[in-house]
Amino acid sequence: MEFTNNAPNAGSKGTSSQNVNLRQLSHGWNMSNHSVTLESQINYLETGLTLTTESTSEQEAEPVAEMQVEQEALTEDALEAIIKGVEDLNPTIPKLREETTEHPEEDVEEEVADNSTIIWWNCAGGILSKIDFLKNFLASNKPFIFFISEAEINSDNQNLVQIKGYDILLSNTINGEFEKSRSVCYIREDLTYNEIKIKNTISDIVAVEFEGTSYVGIYKGFKLPSGQTPNTFLAELLASLNYIVEKGGNVVIGGDFNIDLTKKSKSNELIDRWAIDNGLTQWIHEITRTRVTTKDNVLHIESSLLDHLYSNFELNHSLINSISDHVMIQISEKSKIKKKTKIKIRDWKDFDQGKLNKTLANKL
Repeated sequence: MEFTNNAPNAGSKGTSSQNVNLRQLSHGWNMSNHSVTLESQINYLETGLTLTTESTSEQEAEPVAEMQVEQEALTEDALEAIIKGVEDLNPTIPKLREETTEHPEEDVEEEVADNSTIIWWNCAGGILSKIDFLKNFLASNKPFIFFISEAEINSDNQNLVQIKGYDILLSNTINGEFEKSRSVCYIREDLTYNEIKIKNTISDIVAVEFEGTSYVGIYKGFKLPSGQTPNTFLAELLASLNYIVEKGGNVVIGGDFNIDLTKKSKSNELIDRWAIDNGLTQWIHEITRTRVTTKDNVLHIESSLLDHLYSNFELNHSLINSISDHVMIQISEKSKIKKKTKIKIRDWKDFDQGKLNKTLANKL
């Protein structure tokens, strides 16, 4: 680091200027309500900092050196060292801290492959019974969003189903009559999303808004809440889903409705009418659950279409066999990922330049 000394003539009187160009000290000194990055601080320092002191003595002013930090010789670490040095001089300079933020300029357009998917799956028997399988599946395939039905999460086992690299969202029925969430959502922690909350519902629903589309996972169990019949319980579920559909925009709803679309029933008619009224298409026409039972020492294979997928725009889907008696339903799309990264920032809103100027003038 090199300093140059350009002293004024010894006979000068009145005002003397001390020009201290502390390169890359802070882009935020004159910004009252902003947090700035180290890069911004670097840019500001290149403009220099001028300190002016009045000479009140009638005697000749002492010659003062003009000191400039050579710009080309500084590394980022050296620049940060300068800032930390000035921190000790003035307490209003904010401390460096890390913060998670989004970098839209780093967004990348990806052709969706295995890791750019949204999946719905009834795990059958609760997540804990298949937690090792689930951890391996998420680590290998890295889907964006993974909805699970029949999850059976309560306050006692909630910490046991956390999976590295994923946030977990629970249906609010964990606070309801049965004190458990039977529908949950794992979503990659590096994605930017908003959870959609539905108040006062007795249905197992979890929903997120991601890149302008609302994705919803549901589970409609056989066990009915108090005071409900099969048809009233279904009506409550559909009314809760309407809250999301009526928000507008693209919507995808999937999960185990426990309504076999291969058979005629009152429930089948109700949900079909609901889909038509809301401009939704049901995309699954294959068997989604296969179960082997025994009766009179004879094996029977039971097949049904219980897992549905509705949307108000065209979808491409595929089915994946699993260790459950339900298949996974998967959709894949192009996605522009908003990355979350750690950056170093200083919050300059409480910075007092006057105090710093006075401190530096006294030190010099």
